[in-house]
Amino acid sequence: MQKLLTNEIEKKLINNYENNRAMTQEELDNARENKFIAKFFTPFSSFTWYALEYDPSNKCFFGYVTSHLCEGEYGYFSLAELEELQEMSKRNIKYTIERDLYFTEISQFDLIEKIKGKELV
Repeated sequence: MQKLLTNEIEKKLINNYENNRAMTQEELDNARENKFIAKFFTPFSSFTWYALEYDPSNKCFFGYVTSHLCEGEYGYFSLAELEELQEMSKRNIKYTIERDLYFTEISQFDLIEKIKGKELV
């Protein structure tokens, strides 16, 4: 089974988390260098999670989530919950969750523009 969070990805996400915690809100709003590092998705539904940061103390990501229920929104999501979905796939393949192995880092502004423009990312 595919590992959702590799050491390399984790380090990049933690770096984003630490850098963003040192910024003011105004700096964050204008932080065009912030990049989404990883993409997780469920082949059985339209849910997709784009990870921008990772806090190892509570094992939560901060990022952007899209689905058929909403155009997309920023929020927190848990590594444990993603791994639980992945674990369920051992019993029923339709509940699998995967990390997109071909996803390349993209700035938060570019990703949101592509999603709103209905481009596949």
